[in-house]
Amino acid sequence: MRGALHLMPDMTSRTRRITVLGIATLLALPLATAAPNDAKQAPAQADAFTFGGTRYVHRWSQKGQNEFTPPNDPDLARWHDMVTINVHEGVRSGEDLAAVANAGLGNYQRFGRIVRTDSKPRAAEHPAEHLVVALLGEPGFLEAVVARFVLVDGGGVVIVY
Repeated sequence: MRGALHLMPDMTSRTRRITVLGIATLLALPLATAAPNDAKQAPAQADAFTFGGTRYVHRWSQKGQNEFTPPNDPDLARWHDMVTINVHEGVRSGEDLAAVANAGLGNYQRFGRIVRTDSKPRAAEHPAEHLVVALLGEPGFLEAVVARFVLVDGGGVVIVY
C-alpha cells in the first residue's frame, strides 16, 4: 500500500490513519483474527489495496466514509463491487461499538434481510467486534452486504464489502 489516501480536507490525520488501519483490518479477515499490534504496524498511507484477489482503488471520502472500487468499476452511481470503510471518531469502547453495530443492524433490517450476525466479546488477544451479513434491495436490485464493526487504534471502524 503506497501513495496518499485522497481524503476530503475536513478529514483529520487521525481519521486517515484509522482508515488505513481499517484496510489492514479488512485484509486480516476472518472475524477475530486481527491482533491490535499487527494493525499498528500498517503503512501510514494508502490509495489502493488487494482483497480477495481484487485490487481496490480509492474513489471518494467524506465525513469518515471512504469508498474503494476495482479499477474497472469507477462509477459510484453504478458500481458492482465496493469496499466502504467508515471511521467513527467518537467510538472509544466496546459499548460504543455495540451501539454503532446495533444501529447498522437496524438499518439493514429496514432495507433487507439479515442472513447472519456474530459478535465477539473483547478478549486479551483482540478487541470486541461484530459482524452483520445482509441482503438488501428490491426485485430489480439486490445487494449482498458483509459489515465488520471493529475497534482499530482506539477508534471505531465499520468495513463494508
